Amino acid sequence: AAAAAAAAAAAAAAAAEAVNDEENEEEDAEEPGMDEEQGGSQSSKPAKSQLAGAEFRAEAFIVRHSSRADRENGNNGGYPDDPPLSKDGRELAKKAGTAMRTMAALPWAEVVYTSPFFRCLQTANEIAAELGGLAVRVEPGLSELCIEKIFEAQPVLRSPEEALEIALRRSEVDLSTPPELPALPAWPESGRGAKERVIKTARALLARHPGKAVCIVCHAHSLVEITRHLPKGGGVTVGANPGYCALSHIAPGGQLLLSQDRSYVRLAESAGPSAPYAAVDLTPAATAPAGCWTDGWNWSTCSESDDMAECDPSVEGLLGLDFDTVLERYPRFGKLVGGGSVEQKDQLRSDWAKQTAQVRKKLEEALARNLFAMS
Repeated sequence: AAAAAAAAAAAAAAAAEAVNDEENEEEDAEEPGMDEEQGGSQSSKPAKSQLAGAEFRAEAFIVRHSSRADRENGNNGGYPDDPPLSKDGRELAKKAGTAMRTMAALPWAEVVYTSPFFRCLQTANEIAAELGGLAVRVEPGLSELCIEKIFEAQPVLRSPEEALEIALRRSEVDLSTPPELPALPAWPESGRGAKERVIKTARALLARHPGKAVCIVCHAHSLVEITRHLPKGGGVTVGANPGYCALSHIAPGGQLLLSQDRSYVRLAESAGPSAPYAAVDLTPAATAPAGCWTDGWNWSTCSESDDMAECDPSVEGLLGLDFDTVLERYPRFGKLVGGGSVEQKDQLRSDWAKQTAQVRKKLEEALARNLFAMS
């Protein structure tokens, strides 16, 4: 069965390669402004593998999120930094998941990994459901480029509670394993820093699932850098502007089978709702959550016996704690407060006890800067 699946994957790759030039030409016309999200990446051949000396034992499906509503109809859902998918975008994501059913040579890992940005969560939701009811695991290391060219300040995303409730309509969130990066990247990060972040994250995620097919939903920049640096070979040109739901498929062993391809979605037309696909092992790595997502997409290692008010770095959760406890628990915030004068610290302590509007505003600003990240 594995040999047949591998043959099918190779055939799909060959067929896709034959029509991919046409698809790329169409995408260039559909996708104005992609350079903004790319951060200026240049076309190139795949770089020398960063997995040198290590066996590439997982099969990787790296997918860019589907089409954004704000670019189709101006609807950002009230979050300029975190727009939703369009209606057509949700349908395209569903087709991508359906198509991938027939492409894996290995059984699917139990989760689909995704950036915490809402458009990626929605894309992962559709793909996970189409791959047989997989769970969705959020990974901040796959986040959008947090550079000044794209964002004027730390990007403001929906709260984890809101985002997961709305986005994951067909799948469930998986909290059994801590993320590689426990918080969103701090603004502003450098282009080099973002590149290293996504490559390191992708390598770590694939290493968790030897002998499995792993789907990673990310952004255009991440797709380009992962495609350039993870494969061991393949000789496929890597473009700078991948289209929505573009897919790079890396075989076990590291060969790049597809590079930022969109023609694979056509496989959904023949797959059908009951198309055969590799068996899924849904046995979780842990029966209890290893932690939870709190405001600002900060990972907290709270246990069920903990007081959630003490674990939740939200404005209300923080104000429910003693001032000195917060300084001790959150070293980044404590360092900032410790850098002020004695008078300033005493004033903050007084405002904290009174829960004034001024201290609430300061806490909101500190949360936006990830000063309460659990690390």
